[in-house]
Formats: sequence, structure tokens, C-alpha cells
Amino acid sequence: MQRIILTFMVFLSFVFVSVSQRSVTTISGQKINLMPDGKWEYEPMVIEGDSIDVMVTGFLTEADTVRADSVVENKIKSGITSLEHAAKLQEVEAFLTLDQLEREIASQKVTLSQARDMKNETDIKSVKAVIKDLEVKAKTARHIYKYKAGLIDKCRKLDKLKPEQLTSQMVSLSNELGVDVSPYMGLPSAIPGEEPAIVKTKVNGKCLIVKDETNDKQRYLESAETVFFTFTPANIKTYFKDKDLITATVFFTRMGKNLFLNLKLRMISNDASKNYGFIPVESMLRIDFISGRNVILNAYEESYSIVEKYSGNVIYQVKYPVNGEEADLMQKVPVDALGIMWSSGFERYDIYEVDALINHLGCFK
Repeated sequence: MQRIILTFMVFLSFVFVSVSQRSVTTISGQKINLMPDGKWEYEPMVIEGDSIDVMVTGFLTEADTVRADSVVENKIKSGITSLEHAAKLQEVEAFLTLDQLEREIASQKVTLSQARDMKNETDIKSVKAVIKDLEVKAKTARHIYKYKAGLIDKCRKLDKLKPEQLTSQMVSLSNELGVDVSPYMGLPSAIPGEEPAIVKTKVNGKCLIVKDETNDKQRYLESAETVFFTFTPANIKTYFKDKDLITATVFFTRMGKNLFLNLKLRMISNDASKNYGFIPVESMLRIDFISGRNVILNAYEESYSIVEKYSGNVIYQVKYPVNGEEADLMQKVPVDALGIMWSSGFERYDIYEVDALINHLGCFK
């Protein structure tokens, strides 16, 4: 009887939370109100010293109080504000995803408790499997939430950087957040979903260099992206018909003596990308060659999904360091398949552009 009463109380508490408005403070300190229908808004605040007592949200306050001593500085600060606003929104979205998963786990645990009281072994087994799957997704969502909060912290530190560090850091954050800051910095447009306005220099018949720059006495080279493979899981092919879930492009970069293989994975489904999670730092990329040999590369940094502003596609971009021996093999032998270790597990892909790596590395002889 006591166990039934306890289960009922847990259920009531869950229902109460589900139907009431909640005030939440995110990791970065944002204060938001969650509505019963799943919508949210920033918690109103009054600007101190405002004689007319204007109510504004915490989100808008920082944008409205940006000041600068010159047009150039103002543009840079506007770019920083644009990045921080995007980071704040993405942190809230990441929190909402995690919150939804945690609430569903709580609900399923109530269902599990009820199944145990009824001694229904079939339901117990089924609900346990659901909870396990949700907990895996929640772990990934929690990791992403912390990562998004970290991007806000990076944005807040931008105005403390030296000019030579500021540009590169803003460009890096713009790529991570999917925000075009080029208008604020006098750079060519780099809006996700649009081809960068850059001059392509032909190296040979099968390879193009799109960037050839020297910074701090280090030469930077970047080859043009080419399609590497496409993929759709067999169980969802009927939903995509003539389209593929994933289209992967590949290119190489070299900074000084350091060579990197870069993958850009474009997914046409935001929901599907949530099942993949992210690509952890040091995670494995296995490349199998038609000769039977293989190489194992490890991700240089974590890669999280970015939603393209204009297409709605989801983008992952990850780079892998390549040593001399690995580059020699890639330049000589066609590729058969590769496998990527996601946070959700390992997945293997057949390669149709088998000479892609050979062609790209022709740029870096």
C-alpha cells in the first residue's frame, strides 16, 4: 500500500510540474520562463535607473546597451553581440531538449513502477528499454547543453582579446554557431548554405586550392570540397525517396607542416541528427582501402550540429590530423569504405568517389 501511495505521489508531482509555468536559470545565467505548452520567454527585468520604468528582456538588454567609440569598433561589437545572441538561443534550445528528455524519463519511471506493482514482466522489460534509450539521449543532450553554454562564455571574452586574436576567434565562433559575421569584419560572405566568395586557383586537372594564405609566417592551404559519399539508413529510405539523409564532402587543409582531413556532413533531417548526437574529440575515423589496409584517424576536436540558416540542413564539420605515412597511403590507394564514431555509436559508409583522397592530396605534393 505504501509503495502504491508513493508511486501516486511521484506521479502527481510530475503532473503538477508538467502543467505549471517554471522559472529556470541556465548554466550561463540566462533566466527564462517555461510555459505549460512548451514555449518559453526571457524573464522580464527592469533596467536600473530607467526613469520611465521600461520592461525589457535580459536577451535584449545587452544588445541595446552596446556602445563604441568609432564606426569600426561599433561594427566589431555588433558582430560580437550577434554571436552572443545566437549562442544564448542555442543554449536555451539545448536546455529545452535536455529538459524534455529528463521529464520523459521521469514519466517512464512512473510507468515502470506501476508495471512492477502489477508484476507485468512484458511491460517492465519494454519500459526499461525505453528508459535506457532515453538516458543515452539525455547524456548526449547534457553534453551538448554544457558545450553551448561554453560558447556563450567564449563570446563574452571576445572583447578582451587582442586584435590579431579577435578575428580568428570570431570566425571560429561564427562557424560553430552558424552566424555570418563577415559584414561586421569586412570579410567575404561566409553564410552557411552559400558558397564562400573566394577565388579558386587550379593546381591540376583534379584538384583545386581555394585558400592560399600566410599568417604569422605559416602558410595555410585549403582544397575545394568535393562529394565523398552519400548515405541513408535502410530502415528510413522510404521516407527520403530520391534524397539521401547524409551527403558528405571532403577537403584537406595544411597549416605549416600540419595536414588535416576535413569532413563536412550535411543532414536533411534535424530530427535524424538528434539520434546521431555529436562527434567526440579523439573519436575514431576508420578508412578502409581496396587493398585491405586501413588507417585510423582521431578527431582533432568535438563537432556539434549547426543548422544552416537558409536551407534548414544540419551540418557537422570535423577535422582529423594526418601524418606523413597515412597521407602516402591515401595518395596511392583508392578508398573502399570509412566508419565514423559518433557519440551514439559507430557507423560505416561505402565510398563511391574512391579516388577522392588521391585527387585532393595532389594539391599538397
